[in-house]
Formats: sequence, C-alpha cells, structure tokens
Amino acid sequence: MPTDAHWIQDGSGIWDERKNEVIGRKIELIVEDDQIKPDVAKRLITKLYADNKVDMVVGTTSSAAALAMLPVAQEFKKILLVEPAVADSITGSAWNRYIFRTGRNSGQDAVSNAKAVCETRSFSCCHCPGLCIWKGRRCCVQRGR
Repeated sequence: MPTDAHWIQDGSGIWDERKNEVIGRKIELIVEDDQIKPDVAKRLITKLYADNKVDMVVGTTSSAAALAMLPVAQEFKKILLVEPAVADSITGSAWNRYIFRTGRNSGQDAVSNAKAVCETRSFSCCHCPGLCIWKGRRCCVQRGR
C-alpha cells in the first residue's frame, strides 16, 4: 500500500502536505502494508476501523486481500475504496453497500483486450488475470472471426 499512498497524497493537487489537509479539511493519513496477504489485510483493516477509528480505508493492490477486507468494512459499516485490485467479485458477488471501486475490473480488461485484438485479426486471444490470486480458475477467451 505505500505506493498507493503516494498517489493518494499527491492526488489531483488537493493534498497539502504541510497542513495535512484536503480542500481545507484536516486529514490524518495512515499508511499500512498488507504485504499482499489476505490475512494481514484483514487484520490491518480491522485495526484501522476499530483502534484508529478511521472513516474510510483505501486499497489494496491484491484482489485476494481486497476480498478478505470486504466483510470487515460491512461489519464496521465503514467505506472501503478498492483500488487497484481488479477481481470482478469485489463489486460483484462479494460486494456490499460499503464497497466502492474507482477503476476497472478484470472482466472489463478481458472484454476490451479481446475486442481490440480480435476485431482486426483472425486468431484466438486469452486474458488470464492474476493466476497467482485465482489459482488458474479464471480465464476469459474470445475467438476472432
């Protein structure tokens, strides 16, 4: 998450590092590293909501870690802004009302990649996102004409 924190701090020029403010409102930015491990991510988000009393968590890079965080956000009734994890289920089958996504999902990646490549050529293409996360259970294939 430290890499993501840099973008949050610099985001759109609204972060004032000297004052820890966003558009004039005091903000405390707490940066944690989930090590791309679901159990660590779940422990950290629980600590952030329960002990640090944060209103919102932003992250994580790993879809597996994000999926572990979803029920914690629901339990605490606090917002989890997922970025850049891309598993479809984050805002699909595992979604709850406290989860928001700012980017695309892997299904959208697969469709757009297949469309771009297969529209002009006559061959098969395959998009296999995050096999380490999904253990090979997810692979979208689209054949060209």
